[in-house]
Amino acid sequence: MLILPASRVNDKLIAQRKLWHVLSVCREDELPMTVFAKSHCHLNCDDVCEADLPRLALEQQSGGELRIPPNRGHIETAIHYAQEVGTERLIIHCRAGLSRSPAIAWCILHDQLRDMRRASEELFRIRPEAAPSRIIIRLGLELLGFTSTTPQQALAEYERLASERCEKLGPQAITRA
Repeated sequence: MLILPASRVNDKLIAQRKLWHVLSVCREDELPMTVFAKSHCHLNCDDVCEADLPRLALEQQSGGELRIPPNRGHIETAIHYAQEVGTERLIIHCRAGLSRSPAIAWCILHDQLRDMRRASEELFRIRPEAAPSRIIIRLGLELLGFTSTTPQQALAEYERLASERCEKLGPQAITRA
């Protein structure tokens, strides 16, 4: 699995990597050319924070720019797509490769590994500078279900793991509200 910004996803990269599958987590206008991708799945959503959701709803009611927040359907589609891809090569990208795509990758890894700590460790091994979207993480936790904990407790545990990582990295760590 690779997690990249859209600017680095192109046919040359895909051809060099011997026909990867591509999962795009971005708006239509941010899609890269993926002619040589083995398969392609597009999740049309914007990078928004939970604090932005009420404001976005008001802006859309008043005819403002339509911004699409991530939703449960995006997570379900991503997990299903990754299950179809199986062990084949997968590139996951968003515009910057820091928020939406790492969060989707975390949900996929959590689905595969069934262990939040291992999923987090693998995500940060693949993309150390990741600052995963809290909305997507929360939706993923709700979707994947927990028998021993509530989604809120699981989100708190994820936040604790992310804080540990930031403490290890020091001042260069990227944090996201």
